[in-house]
Amino acid sequence: MAASGIRGRIDARMLPLYRRIGSLLVALLLVAAAFGATAAQPQPSASSPVPLIGEVREGTLPNGLRYYIRPNGRPQGRAELRLVVNVGSILEDDDQLGAAHFIEHMSFNGTRRFPRNELISYLQSVGVRLGGDLNASTGYDETIYVLPIPVGNREVLATGLAILREWAGNASLTDADIESERGVVLAELRSGQSAEERVRRQTLPRLFNGSRYAARLPIGTERSLHTMTREALRRFYRDWYRPDLEAVIVVGDVNVDEIERSIKALFADVPATVNPRPRPLRFEIPPRTTLDALVVADPELPAGRVDLTQYIRPQPSMATVGAYDALLEDQLVNRMFGMRLYELTDRPVRPFLAAQAQRSPVVRGYEAFVATAAIAGQDPVETTRLLATEIERARRFGFTSEELDAAKRDVMNRYAQAAAEGDKSESDSLASELGRHFLTDEPVPGIAWEYERVKQFVPGRTLEAVNAHARMVLEEPGSQPFVVVAAPSAGGATDAALRGVVSEVLRAVIMPYRGIKVDAQLLDREPQPGRLISEKSDATIGTTTLAFANGTRVVLKPTDFKNDEVLLSAARYGGQYLYDQADHQNAVHLARTIEAMGFGALTPTALQRFVSTRRANASVEFAPYTEEVDGASTRDDVATLLQLVYLKLTSPRLDPARLESNRAALKGYLASSSNSPQRQFEDFTMGVLSQGHPRAPRVPKPGDLDQVNAERSVAMFRERFGNASGMTFVLVGSFSIPEVKPLVARYLGGLPSSPREAHFRDVGVRYASGGIDRTLQKGSDNSAVTVIYSGQRPYSAAEALKLEALTEVLRLRVTDRIREELGTSYSPSVVSQFGKVPVGEYALRFWVACASDEAATVGRTIDGIIGALQANGPTAAELEKVTRTWLNEHDARTTTNQYWSSRLRTRALDPGLDDEESDVVARVRALSAADVQAAARTYADGANRVRLLLEPERVGVGR
Repeated sequence: MAASGIRGRIDARMLPLYRRIGSLLVALLLVAAAFGATAAQPQPSASSPVPLIGEVREGTLPNGLRYYIRPNGRPQGRAELRLVVNVGSILEDDDQLGAAHFIEHMSFNGTRRFPRNELISYLQSVGVRLGGDLNASTGYDETIYVLPIPVGNREVLATGLAILREWAGNASLTDADIESERGVVLAELRSGQSAEERVRRQTLPRLFNGSRYAARLPIGTERSLHTMTREALRRFYRDWYRPDLEAVIVVGDVNVDEIERSIKALFADVPATVNPRPRPLRFEIPPRTTLDALVVADPELPAGRVDLTQYIRPQPSMATVGAYDALLEDQLVNRMFGMRLYELTDRPVRPFLAAQAQRSPVVRGYEAFVATAAIAGQDPVETTRLLATEIERARRFGFTSEELDAAKRDVMNRYAQAAAEGDKSESDSLASELGRHFLTDEPVPGIAWEYERVKQFVPGRTLEAVNAHARMVLEEPGSQPFVVVAAPSAGGATDAALRGVVSEVLRAVIMPYRGIKVDAQLLDREPQPGRLISEKSDATIGTTTLAFANGTRVVLKPTDFKNDEVLLSAARYGGQYLYDQADHQNAVHLARTIEAMGFGALTPTALQRFVSTRRANASVEFAPYTEEVDGASTRDDVATLLQLVYLKLTSPRLDPARLESNRAALKGYLASSSNSPQRQFEDFTMGVLSQGHPRAPRVPKPGDLDQVNAERSVAMFRERFGNASGMTFVLVGSFSIPEVKPLVARYLGGLPSSPREAHFRDVGVRYASGGIDRTLQKGSDNSAVTVIYSGQRPYSAAEALKLEALTEVLRLRVTDRIREELGTSYSPSVVSQFGKVPVGEYALRFWVACASDEAATVGRTIDGIIGALQANGPTAAELEKVTRTWLNEHDARTTTNQYWSSRLRTRALDPGLDDEESDVVARVRALSAADVQAAARTYADGANRVRLLLEPERVGVGR
């Protein structure tokens, strides 16, 4: 059961989170495409309805329940089952705050056919993971239940549909179950009590201008969850869980006729509600009639941001061709605006870390245009000025023909790639799309129709037409902007100052945009192809390996998993620890340092401009023990991908001024992020685990960046990446070997090199030994317990599998005991790792967020779970759940380009790390309870155990 849908709805669309530093161009809005095959359409009129793709079987039962069925073969042997309920927190009465989300929990907690906990136990027994597969979410306007299920066994599929029927109206809602689950829901609410949540609760009432949405957060409030009566909860269920507000969605490897018969048989007896309570289409959000601003300072915020909301206004229907065309024009505008904001980061004094701006949905029936910038130490008033200025510049003068041409190429490329993958779409994305169609009438015509429409509409759009659309996007007559600054400190900003700066911009003299010149090519000169010295094929795994005279090897594996996807990866031993302590910070920050300065003649902005209209990217990573390259492209852009790799490995750009600007921004970000208690606990944990080793990975500090030197970084980069000897590149995806051979010969075989052994250096970083108990007191809200067992042991794939089996069993028991029985923590976590480099070493880690007065209980519970496994091993049912899940996931996992790219890279790096798939399947089938019991005794023996506690500063004295 997922966290309350408010995070997805608000954070992603209105209050965006930001990608990690180093990936500063925020992804532009792309309308979700329906993937399927339809014939090319003649150009329709703007008022014509967008058709529903013919592959979908839809219907309505006499009781009002809707259903959608779509056959799809990816992943093979599985289906996505959904129950979509057109009900969310916005419908709650005043005594029901949090009821929609509470009911979501209760639907898993006991139904007429599946008493308490039996539903989850059954699904786990057929290989469905709780959280990863089985899930649900609650938003303002909808509740969605998600059930991916194997379909090879007809009985399992039939039971999956029966579970949807149970969710649709058979929740038991007994007194005992409600009171038991109340603690779990409260634990989920407490887990979200953070600085971000405090900001959200202050800003939403103003953002939604006092409307009903401001007081209907899906998670509810602590008071409402404590005081809500059982009858109030049942009343919500009776009022709103009814067939006319529900849809059943089945997408996957199924027989459509059989599924339709099953749905009719299962759901036809659900009684239609007599005199149903009206369900409003949307709730009013009054237009903002005066310019407004709000500064929220919270010292625990990990970073700051500025949100400039131009308006929130009713969203028109998306059901017509004209509305679809408007969405395409939105993409053009969003893309052009995004690049303008990206260019602002390329200044001697960086005004913000990253920014985006777009028109997109907010809540049901409303849309907004929001410009958002991430700040860390920058002046929030000046950032507001820049955002407002760019909005006003675009509103007054529009965009340029060069910008529009680039945006058109970008949109066309995206849809061409999506159309090429039309028959390789995953069932989960198709099911989600049908859910949105039921809830909001989002069109689902299929990607063939969409691409045809894009080809008809986009190329001919004139600059005048797009600029007219942009003005409509950027303004709403009679509505005034709302600015929010949320940061660790106000930084001199006040509500009045923010209002004043926006007013100034609206009256200011602003010059039209002057674009930057976009380079026509990546490389100044083409390299000479390298000499091929051998070519070997491996029919067993379908690879061809080319060896070149420069010491590089290229492993080629053509696949048909995707129609238009090519992945590149490479790794060799080397890395940060080859350098002494004096160069440690240069090594740690090496890849980001070079990215900040650019490559060849191209600044970061110029490079981004170049690749933004192509479907190719590449990056390098300098890890403690390895040097790595990653990239991706479409089939047509493989040459660009390989040119990017050649450029980045051979031409680091020395630009101290740009590095200094980036350094100042990153120092502000690191200083700001250290405010977060969770980040401080992470740093505390890393320090304890590594015993304070000066070379161990840890959370970066602002002062670390002062030790980074531009000239030395370029020299180190050339030394490590400028010599390709010993590097094995892996190319996997939709290409033919004859097509790519000359390209890899030129750009990979042509890389400069000199003979050098690939090796790493062991500097003695190890996990802590012995027993350690420590406490960190930080923050004002949540506590957390983490327990880590570690040790040294020779690595083998067989032992790694046993450790992972132990980890899976522990997840089952921890979830059952700590979440379901005790109600102490909403999402307890168990993870493990087993490495070979620099020595065989493993770690098994528990993480439980909880109230500070429950930490001791959590610790005792973990000890008890481990002790029981060591004494008795897992039950047969637990082992069956683990192995069945792994085997169910096997085919889907091994038929992706990502899997083979990772596996072949690992195999090339160190054959001892590779594990033949046939061996994996055999070992999974052969796993015994004794194996897991032995693993519990070996990997959680207590000889090296670290127990750490994070608690609020107000609780006692730190140790």
